[in-house]
Amino acid sequence: MSRYLLSLAQNMAGVTAAHKSGADAVCFSMPKLDGAAFVHEAIAFCLPRGIASFLYIDSRPTDKELGVWASCFSNLGAAGLSGVLVRDPGLLRAARQVLPECQAHISPNAGVNTLAAAKYWHALGASHIWLPPFLSRERTAYILRNSPVPCGVIAEGRMCFGLSEHCALTAGSRGECKCECLRHYGISEKPTEPILEQKSHSLKQQWDDLVLMGAESFGVFDINATPEWIGDKTAEWRKIIDNGIAVERGVEVRFSCLIRYGEPLRVAVQDSDGNIVRVKGQRPTRSNEGLPEAAVNTQFYKLNATFYKCAGARTHIDNGLTVPMNIIADLRNTALGKLTELRSKPPKGTAGAFHAGAKYLNRTEPPVITVWARHISQLSKKLSDLKPALIYVPLMELENESERLLSFFEAGIPVCAWLPRGLGDDERSALHAALGTANSMGIKSIAVPCMGYADVLQRTGFEVRADIGVTNSQTLKEYKRFGIKSVLLSPELTLGAVRDLSHVTDTELQVYGRIPIAFCENCLMKTPKGVCACDNVNELVDMQGARAPMLREYKHRTGIYSANKIFWGDRVREFDNLGLWGIRLAFVTENARECVTVTERYMGIGNYEPGEFTRGILDGV
Repeated sequence: MSRYLLSLAQNMAGVTAAHKSGADAVCFSMPKLDGAAFVHEAIAFCLPRGIASFLYIDSRPTDKELGVWASCFSNLGAAGLSGVLVRDPGLLRAARQVLPECQAHISPNAGVNTLAAAKYWHALGASHIWLPPFLSRERTAYILRNSPVPCGVIAEGRMCFGLSEHCALTAGSRGECKCECLRHYGISEKPTEPILEQKSHSLKQQWDDLVLMGAESFGVFDINATPEWIGDKTAEWRKIIDNGIAVERGVEVRFSCLIRYGEPLRVAVQDSDGNIVRVKGQRPTRSNEGLPEAAVNTQFYKLNATFYKCAGARTHIDNGLTVPMNIIADLRNTALGKLTELRSKPPKGTAGAFHAGAKYLNRTEPPVITVWARHISQLSKKLSDLKPALIYVPLMELENESERLLSFFEAGIPVCAWLPRGLGDDERSALHAALGTANSMGIKSIAVPCMGYADVLQRTGFEVRADIGVTNSQTLKEYKRFGIKSVLLSPELTLGAVRDLSHVTDTELQVYGRIPIAFCENCLMKTPKGVCACDNVNELVDMQGARAPMLREYKHRTGIYSANKIFWGDRVREFDNLGLWGIRLAFVTENARECVTVTERYMGIGNYEPGEFTRGILDGV
């Protein structure tokens, strides 16, 4: 089994430390200041040393940004970039178009937490998936053993407090982490410490388990790590992977030397990729003692100052000839220099072009109004009388709260059940039972928080709606290819960016309510004595005094929602010509009466307006 070690580095000192410590590959993002120069330098460093180089892109770009990234892929591919590490389907699509032979890795921040999600990324063209560190041993093992694409684990680094693929703490980042969670917060009280702080993550004690699971790829992954940390942790994991045996690392080369009477001295070197360099030197001289072959071969093993290691050397010397050892050393160095030049040339690969495709004409009719309820208890007969085009209800509450939906079924209003975030393969039985309830009630569509569920739901007869927060047309095209009925757009798009999208499938935008900003696999709401308090009213308080509701999610998870509600009830007509199929009213903390009042305002009835609200990023340029 060949085990693979990847290290994340953000500067040349980190890249150098990763290489010296035994990394097989390095990944790096593109800094905003002088980023292109750094990335080109990193690729040029990696090429001759035989380590793979990956561009790490943690954001979800808009259409304009995607075009810039596609041009960047083309430029870096020509420079020798090995592949990309992404979390956005549109970025993956663009990378596969421009660099069809590149390695396409999926970031741990994509949150692949089920086997179905791994299969989805494989269908998109991913060549490798990095599993998120929050997965349990059982979930990790199940995916590693059954995934159709190789998967790696984050062996050392920092683990986010929540589900990274659903984090929107940094407004406007569209997934690009700025570590807002490291600031001071309080739970229903004045902030005193960074309670959401990222935790150190290490799988050293689980090595035997990882071997049994069949893990072959390991990542040293900390976006804020120093070069010293990168070097230390990479070296530790190199030693673990090599079973504690000190293995000399470097590019393997083999030398041959020919010393013949009347001919120039010849030295050749060949690497494991088949590159061969031949150099010539001065003619040898006669000597009574002659020159031992072992003395010449010894010179070829003296490579400590290089990144090469000699895997073999052979020399032929005619009797009675000699050459000064410094001449042999000079020819060795000259040959290695020329080999390094040869290895530094980017491999010739197939280059493609980015095709954004034709832009669909925007809808001329105004968008319909849809309603999303966090609890079925928020629904009422008065709300069904308003006849929203679609209502979203929690799948896991259907069995106990089905009576409240009768008025909606009687009014012919379609009902879509939404799946909770973070469901794993170990919760399949509960999911299948809930889907059975939905099917028996006549519910035909399911809204999913990630695409991993789409294929399973479609095969069981449900139409699928994506509650994912899409930012670009290429991702929309991928979802259309998978038969997705409708897609929720990111609230971090401006109205102009929404208009510029190619609405190849039905698109929806949240225009009222609290935005989900973070979800945690475990309960965050503890009293000072460590007792769970998630059934009480809790708020996450920041240093500015903003209070974000913290709510209990399915199976004792925690959800954090924005402190202020988005409100566009007085400007609802501004969404008419953006190409949207629907505008969504999301009810998180509202009671049944408030749900009716808000819906009426968006339908042009009444003059409701929340006390404090925001237009969100939608109102930006």
